[in-house]
Amino acid sequence: MTINTLETIFQKAANAPSTELVKALRSSYIDGSVSKLDLSGFLDRHIKEFEAEGQRICDSQDIPTPSEKNAITLIGQMIASNIILLLEMRSYEAIRTNLLTFLNYASHVVKSSYDFVGTAVKAMSFNLSGISYDWATIENAMSLDILAHNICNNSNFSKKTLTPFLFEGNGQVTIDNGCFSIKSSPCGDNGVTAFSLCGGAVKVVTRSARDERLKSSEANDAEKLEAFARTFMHTQEDSGRVKLPCNRQSFKPGDTVTLKYLRTEYEDDGHPVFHVEIFDSLDQIVGTIKDEELIKGLYTEDLDGYFLENDCIPNAVISDIDGDHYIFSIKDSYRAFAERQARIDERYNNTFKAKVIDIDTRYERINWMTPSGYGALSFILDGVKKGDTKVMSLYNIQKKNNDIYINICEPKYGYDHIDKEWDDNAVLEEYVIEVHDALEALKSKKDDNANDEKQKNIIRTLASILRGNVASGSLDAYKCLLCSSFLSLCVRDTPKLTLRDAAYLKCCIEYAQTGDIGHVGSGLDFSKEQGKILSCLKLSGHPEKIHSLASIINENGLDDLGNQVVSLVLADSISQKFSDEIKTTDSSLRRKICELLGVADQFREEEQAVYGKYGKGEGSCLEFKSSYVFRNDIKNEKVADIDYQGRGQVFEAACGFLNTDGGVIYLGVNDKTGDPITNEEYGLKADMKWLTDNFDTIKVIKSKKLGHAITKPDSIDHMVLFLNAEKELYFKESLLNNITIEATEDQDAIRISVTPSRFEIAYLYKDKERIEGIAYKRDGNTTKPMTHHDMEQRMMTLMDISKPARFIVKIQDAINKKNRLIFHRYSSGNSGVIRDRHVVPVNLFYNNENVYCWDLDECRMKQFRLSRIESIDVDETNGTYTHSFEPGKADVFRWIMSGKPKHLKIRMEVGALNHLLEEYSNAKNLPKEELYEEPSGKWILDTHIQGFGAIRRFYLGLADKIEIIDTEDSDEFKAEIARFVKENLDGKP
Repeated sequence: MTINTLETIFQKAANAPSTELVKALRSSYIDGSVSKLDLSGFLDRHIKEFEAEGQRICDSQDIPTPSEKNAITLIGQMIASNIILLLEMRSYEAIRTNLLTFLNYASHVVKSSYDFVGTAVKAMSFNLSGISYDWATIENAMSLDILAHNICNNSNFSKKTLTPFLFEGNGQVTIDNGCFSIKSSPCGDNGVTAFSLCGGAVKVVTRSARDERLKSSEANDAEKLEAFARTFMHTQEDSGRVKLPCNRQSFKPGDTVTLKYLRTEYEDDGHPVFHVEIFDSLDQIVGTIKDEELIKGLYTEDLDGYFLENDCIPNAVISDIDGDHYIFSIKDSYRAFAERQARIDERYNNTFKAKVIDIDTRYERINWMTPSGYGALSFILDGVKKGDTKVMSLYNIQKKNNDIYINICEPKYGYDHIDKEWDDNAVLEEYVIEVHDALEALKSKKDDNANDEKQKNIIRTLASILRGNVASGSLDAYKCLLCSSFLSLCVRDTPKLTLRDAAYLKCCIEYAQTGDIGHVGSGLDFSKEQGKILSCLKLSGHPEKIHSLASIINENGLDDLGNQVVSLVLADSISQKFSDEIKTTDSSLRRKICELLGVADQFREEEQAVYGKYGKGEGSCLEFKSSYVFRNDIKNEKVADIDYQGRGQVFEAACGFLNTDGGVIYLGVNDKTGDPITNEEYGLKADMKWLTDNFDTIKVIKSKKLGHAITKPDSIDHMVLFLNAEKELYFKESLLNNITIEATEDQDAIRISVTPSRFEIAYLYKDKERIEGIAYKRDGNTTKPMTHHDMEQRMMTLMDISKPARFIVKIQDAINKKNRLIFHRYSSGNSGVIRDRHVVPVNLFYNNENVYCWDLDECRMKQFRLSRIESIDVDETNGTYTHSFEPGKADVFRWIMSGKPKHLKIRMEVGALNHLLEEYSNAKNLPKEELYEEPSGKWILDTHIQGFGAIRRFYLGLADKIEIIDTEDSDEFKAEIARFVKENLDGKP
């Protein structure tokens, strides 16, 4: 017998159980014609070649086909044979690998309740010392069942434990002395066991934090288990973001660390001392920030009042260590921050309100703090005293002898708006970072060297075994799927299919336990059959939706099991609808459905009056309101108060949903049962009657506030229109599309669907004046005003989109449709007038910063800066505007004019070049022949411009850095500058 002969026999086996192959292996083993090492090598090679296909079969959500079962059985025979050889060679590491592979395959094709998981845990904790099967057993095994039985029930393991298995990733996995622990985060303590499996061999362990605990009374509740699993996986993801590698002994002077602000204490003379701790440390290391001059004119003590609780300061340096007290310097990090922020204000010529922190008469200067967080200097200004705020702009930034001077002044050319207002709480927001961001910053320091691919593959195999394990009951099967997901997430895999199957099984268990299914979850790609079965179960208990159930039966894509389930759910609904004609007892149909779904062990009799038509009860995303008119806080008396009940209850809840995760409000519904109110004296019918009876008064008040007529709410559809007008009063226009108001399908209630605000915090106002609005949030099933801290947290989750970016889509749409637009409160830099402009947009230009339009009021082409527009509306009163205007082409200074272009050539110093590049974004796109450097280090701009207006402003602001070079149009340009200067210095002629 040779290896080649064995190869030939293997090929003839054709991926099916092979008595001949096992006989050949046994013969070679006994007569020694092939060495044990070569035999094991032959087997190992084919086992590894099959790994990818074997895992594909295990991962498939379909039942293995006969050919797939045959292929796995053949490899199972070869693994069992290899284990016999490896035991003789005492290759325990290889035995462990082969054993885990066998258990993985067997767990997916053998449906007997063998303890695959427990055996895998033993294999990882102890060395296999003996097996109960032999060559004859393998030879006669036409499936893996008999081999699995022998390996799981009769294998012997040594009592000497191996080195504990430890893996840290998104959470922690440990296997030690026959116990397999899955932890939500690496932790030194034992944590709290949430639940266990397989006779206690597998434990799911969390921290002792209250929000991660699973009460023992909740361990058999599918909905509670799902909520726990979501929290557990969130904790896994958070724990994987950062590893804190440093302890006290690791730090030394000169090290760069992240600090967390703790508090400010004051010495007897009132001098502030900032107490901080090192954020990236296992030990609590506290200290103070060194008092020093950070930039010219600003000292550490001048930051007093601007640090907020939990602020983190990046890139601080350990200056000195005195015993247990650390002294930190923030000079380098603050200087870099200050210069960066100042450059931004310089680039955009921003105006801002700065605050006087000191007046230094010795050097005749004022020390300022700017709203961007950097300190600055200026000359003495009349009438200014310490603590005052004043509108300023950046003058220049100078560096001398390793010092940085940031100089500010009053706006050189006046100002028509303030770019940055003063806000004590926001001064250092660009310098400090939140705790979450500090954790993300530390993510790059994470050391993953120990978590090698070999360990990850072991975790993946264990996850696969858990997924295929035949549990003792449906709830244990659900827990196995959850544990499999936890393990996959631990190695940063995405367990989409496992989570999908877990969600499907959870819904089936809920149906068995309660007769209904709860929240299914989003982003779960259910199979066609799973999706249809879940659709049926969701319709169960709603006899009025029999037609929807019947339509599912008529669809293709269901196998026999699916058709049986759907048919029985339909029969159950029919029996409920025609309860007098068709009688069933003891929930017999639902019990049969549970048997088909494999969750009969969780079947429970339905409780009486479980919940109403529109839900189980109020929660974080669901609110019931009985009335829009009558106060619900006064019992046994009908008191009409639209402001309290309508604005203050219904739309207050909508505001809460806007600032949280969205939700639904049902109006005209009993807030205890969730059923629509049908009584004429209460609910929507009473609301509509009162509003109709008092409509003459209401119409005058509401129409005046809204600026347009309102609909008389004498029917449910008209009530919807009335409420849509109401929401205009209470919310900004930008949020109105987030609130959809409609009648329910049965016309017995009104549904107000709210999607969360993505770009701003939502405020509830009293009217369209938008004065004194209040922001609300959802907290469980209640609505509460947002605190300052709540708003800060919410702001972190909002998307940032600039005002000009929002306008681009609307303007481009108007260009395409030739619509007229109204630019509300356009602030003109030329006339200095703020007023509405009625225009027909022709084209966006200059990187979409400007728009070229026909000004309908002045009857000429003009350009408008998007940043100067307060808001835009489509002028729908006059329809479209047919025109044939040609899109204008802007010069480098954003100027568009009709007529012959002017040839301009100027020589610039670097300061003028910088201003050109920073102020006019298209300058960087000029060809080399139009913008180039001379050998002297100065720069030439040689281009054609559309007019002198913009270049005139550019030249006059930097005349000492610009030289006009002669061209055919240079004299005209000089004459224009002379005229402008004379006119504005001497007065108009």
